[in-house]
Amino acid sequence: MFMCLRQLRASAGAAVLGALMFEFNGSFAWYGDTTILPVPFLPLLIAGIDRAREAALPPVAGGRWPVAGGRWVIALAIALSLLAGFPETAAFDGMLAFLWACMAALSLPRVGLVRFWTQALFGGLTGLALAAPALVSFIDYLGHGFVPFHDAASFGRVKFGLVQGQGAALILPTMFGPPYQDRAVFGWGFIGGFVGAAPVFMGLLALCSRRECLAVRLLLAGWILFWTAVVLGDPITQAVWHGIPIIRQGAAIRYIMPSLSFAWALLAARGWDLWRAGVVRARLAGAAFGVIAAAAATDCAQQGRLSIEYGLPTLLWALVLGIGLTWLLSRPYSAAGRVMVAALLIADVAFSFAMPISAADVPASVDRAPIDYLLAQPGFFRSYAIGNLLLPNSGAFFQTPTIQSESIPRPIIWDEYAPALDGRVVSEFPLATTQLHEQAAILAEHRTAFAAAAVAYILVPRQNDPMPGLHDAAFQPVFEDNVARIYRMAGAAPYFEVAGGPCVLRVFTREKLDAVCKRPATLLRRELYYPGWRVERDGRAAQMQRAGKVFQSMELPEGASHIRWHYVPPFSGLIAALFVAGCAGFAGMVGLSFWSGTRWNAPVHASLISSRAARRRHEPDTDGTWNAGLILDRAKKLPPESEENPKPPGGI
Repeated sequence: MFMCLRQLRASAGAAVLGALMFEFNGSFAWYGDTTILPVPFLPLLIAGIDRAREAALPPVAGGRWPVAGGRWVIALAIALSLLAGFPETAAFDGMLAFLWACMAALSLPRVGLVRFWTQALFGGLTGLALAAPALVSFIDYLGHGFVPFHDAASFGRVKFGLVQGQGAALILPTMFGPPYQDRAVFGWGFIGGFVGAAPVFMGLLALCSRRECLAVRLLLAGWILFWTAVVLGDPITQAVWHGIPIIRQGAAIRYIMPSLSFAWALLAARGWDLWRAGVVRARLAGAAFGVIAAAAATDCAQQGRLSIEYGLPTLLWALVLGIGLTWLLSRPYSAAGRVMVAALLIADVAFSFAMPISAADVPASVDRAPIDYLLAQPGFFRSYAIGNLLLPNSGAFFQTPTIQSESIPRPIIWDEYAPALDGRVVSEFPLATTQLHEQAAILAEHRTAFAAAAVAYILVPRQNDPMPGLHDAAFQPVFEDNVARIYRMAGAAPYFEVAGGPCVLRVFTREKLDAVCKRPATLLRRELYYPGWRVERDGRAAQMQRAGKVFQSMELPEGASHIRWHYVPPFSGLIAALFVAGCAGFAGMVGLSFWSGTRWNAPVHASLISSRAARRRHEPDTDGTWNAGLILDRAKKLPPESEENPKPPGGI
């Protein structure tokens, strides 16, 4: 973020402020999983787009047009965003970046438009090619996957957004106390973070100014207003959201917050530079902040959600922050004022970030005894956990197979089998929809289907164990410690099973076995039949069939056979070709950037790859005008062939 703001010619102080606000944003504070991994690369992408815009401007007198610009930065940002592993966040960030690119193009002369879009397009395609291992696999998986609760109609429901009385949490996150303290008061799990009071106030300071950067202010203000309205459940903006292809499939209520934090942080840095230039309207910004805080507090009070323990102290701090910043920013910029304003802003940002972190559960040690017991058992089997002992995807981490399948998207083929196991337990969200005794009853009712999936062990909490209430002799306890109890379920089917033959199997792993058959037979492997699985017999490719709705099978001939399974991602050849092409293109762009930076004169603005001395020759504007301020403003003030805006080469 600091590099992005410096690329936009923010002062050092403004860049530090904006970087701190973005680095300590509510999304980082709220989530600790893959949803936040693409967040850091949005500022890098914006910096690359602005660098490409600079490279498309006419060169200084006697210079030549640069050829590299920000292509390699754009490619790197897009590739890292997608390879980070959470495409929803990357998609929303990418939409803001595309709008920024369109806005940047408006500042360019006609001769520079082709250069700009060529650089942006080439950088974008190179980034997509570099991300092919993740992107192609993801797109292919969606063709075979079911995405519950991710359609536009589902996320348009009020229960997936903020209801009345909860909007205050976006700017005053401590209004309802620590996260998850009382889920009946506020459902923190349905939003992707918060913005905070300090970025909002400083952002309003920039929005209320009368100076340049009109296009930037309009873009960021529009982005903030539209998506904030979506998060708050406005039916008009949600209808527009539902009409945007691809984007409508994303959970905007959760994953739009990083881009909102970026927009507010960028505006906050702009507000700081305007204060330095002495052109702010602090009283107007303070009044706007007061109106927003008062409206949020009134909404909370009317809905009965304003608590004395947390709500009133939060409002008191908002009052102190608003009055203090309004008074300080109304005075001329000075060293003492700079320190006091920075102290207030950093205190608010730091406390807002620390609140959810400090409210997290105390780290506890993992009880590995149940896992070690399962790993020590002979044979190949699966387990199923009742309660929250072994969450979905945890089995892969501990290398013990389970049938927990809460992750989404999930294969459609598994959904075809899940009704036999009862979809409430296996396919949806069992921890939120059923009680322990209900899950145990469903397990007993569908025990045959569980056994057919090679489920042999059931994990339950030691306290409130629901299994004794079943009075079913098919479940026998085999392990117990202070946390968990494990039951062995009778009748579990083997992982490998032969029909015909007879055959003798010598199993080495789940992917390797030898078979000796007196007559031809069919080998059933209880593994998900999914594109990419391949089987070889005696070193040659063999045909694999679908069996039992979701399992794999193959024919065994008479005699000895050496069977090997392996998984190769679909379109692996295409993925490899795209990745190699992306690497070659990226290497070429980086090399060309450094080569052109040493041979040619610098363009109008310093390059991201220029030397330190060159960057020192391009200090930030002291009057608060950024690179972005050129858009729709400064360009109109330049005469057509002035020294700053020479006639393009070639007489165009």
